[in-house]
Amino acid sequence: MNNIEFANKNQIKAMKLRLIILTLFISNSLFAQHAKEKQVYFKEWHFPTVVVPASINEYKIVYAPISLSKIKFESVRKMDEINLEPVDLDENRLKDGSIFSSLVLNQFSYRRHSNYWDTLLIIKVKYKDVKFKVEIKDNRQKGDSIASYKSTLSAYCEVQITAANKAGINFYEESKKHEFPITELKTYKKQKITSSDLAKELIIKRIEKNIEKYNNDLYEGVANFTKSLGKPLVESIDFYVARTPIPFYLLKDKKGYDFTEINKVTSEMMDLFSLPFSDTNKLKLDEKAKTCINFWLEKTKDYTESDKKDKKVLWALYANIISANYVLGNDEKTIEYNSKVNELDKRKSSTIFNEMVQKRADLRQLHADENGQFKRDFAAVSFSKKNKEQLKEHGEYLKYKALGYLYGRIETNEGIKHEGYLKVNTEIKSDIIKDPSFLDGKSATLLTIDSMGAVSTRLFKAKNCKYLIRSGFDGGDTGSLHKYVALKFSYDGKTKPGEGKQIQLRQYRFAQLYVESKYIKLYQYENAIVLQKPENDYGESTSSLKFQYAFKKELAKFVPDCPEVLEKIKNNEYENEFMSLYGFASDIVDYFED
Repeated sequence: MNNIEFANKNQIKAMKLRLIILTLFISNSLFAQHAKEKQVYFKEWHFPTVVVPASINEYKIVYAPISLSKIKFESVRKMDEINLEPVDLDENRLKDGSIFSSLVLNQFSYRRHSNYWDTLLIIKVKYKDVKFKVEIKDNRQKGDSIASYKSTLSAYCEVQITAANKAGINFYEESKKHEFPITELKTYKKQKITSSDLAKELIIKRIEKNIEKYNNDLYEGVANFTKSLGKPLVESIDFYVARTPIPFYLLKDKKGYDFTEINKVTSEMMDLFSLPFSDTNKLKLDEKAKTCINFWLEKTKDYTESDKKDKKVLWALYANIISANYVLGNDEKTIEYNSKVNELDKRKSSTIFNEMVQKRADLRQLHADENGQFKRDFAAVSFSKKNKEQLKEHGEYLKYKALGYLYGRIETNEGIKHEGYLKVNTEIKSDIIKDPSFLDGKSATLLTIDSMGAVSTRLFKAKNCKYLIRSGFDGGDTGSLHKYVALKFSYDGKTKPGEGKQIQLRQYRFAQLYVESKYIKLYQYENAIVLQKPENDYGESTSSLKFQYAFKKELAKFVPDCPEVLEKIKNNEYENEFMSLYGFASDIVDYFED
């Protein structure tokens, strides 16, 4: 089986797995009526479904020549045929909004200008088709005696993404089609359109009048779709820290039962999942997991399977043991206790953890050599994508790290990316460099070293940037990335006069991004937690007065059509603190993506 076939099969398995996990958690909670399920996110390395040779550590973006010169208007059916001249296709506009404006790969360094070196991964974007589609459709509803027609203009594209080496060997290939509506007509002068000819005539007139706007809509829609292809690309070829949802169960006190001690130990275990990803914190989590497993196993001796109520308690204890063993990487024990849980209730038996363990084992084996060692030292890939040997050859890295600099990248509003050393610590004094830090959030200073060894610094104001990315502090130059978005929001409650009332004064700051999705975004700036709706170009701090006085009401405004999250808001399950709101944003994303 080749890399691409393996990747496609595993992508399908991963989608099924996410659905099964959701189903399992729902069914399990039905059985564990003695227990309340709490979902946490285990941070672990994501292993890609494709093996890219370790010698390839850079990537370049290329665009296949576009054979199209015009964007055609294509009729969906013969009866819809229209007479519209194709419009000129702007090749540069397709590229400007490409997938790669926000793409971050951990194990590859981006090379904008590069020859086809042996160390290079060539990511190619090919626009195979871009066009408008027009359809005239019978829109008659059930019971209508008079015919009515609807005319629709939509856009269509087919985009292919490949990732190959210099020799043209593909490691990844994906071709997707996408169609999205632009405008439609169902009435004319507030009356139904009763003739297909009239429907055709009206849509033609509208297109001719608004062609420039529809062109913009087409390019924007194609760009957004192309960007969405970045996620499966990253999942297939890159290592990164992923968040795996796993359940723990807190027991509800019943007559004759006191679970105070059990719940205390379980809660202490769950609290550790909020720690940042690092080797040190993983050791803490592992030690706690071992202690908890021993405790839970000891507690199982206090209950019997023959008693119906005891059986539910045993089920929750063993379910917690499964999750803890998964965290430890004890695959055999995870499977063993998963079988034990299934025995307690055969009606709702599940092999989900078996599948999770097997998937993780398969991918780890895929990336290991015959001695069990990983082919790529992915955990040691630095932000600048230099491995350990390369770092030794770049002595300036350690020198400037000691002065309070870490690797960073900044993208300006013009789309220009700057990479170098980012000043992050004002406490360390430097005789060489005297410049401000980005700690106040208003600006960032980037230090660069040219081929002659000359040092230069440049100050970037937040309002002129899209984002900055820096490596971590705690040995985090080994792949731990932190993204800050230049976001406009009112973080200190200041207001200014406007339209007869005081309005919030919004200012640009580099705010650290924690949840990024098309449904909601969550940031943190100093002590402020900031939420952003997808349709807004600004964020809203939960430290503001309106959140202080009407927290549930304001929180509900950020929830799309998501009844489960709204119910949690109603039941006071969220608090105005970071981890709770992180869970709130994650719940919204999980609801729609699952």
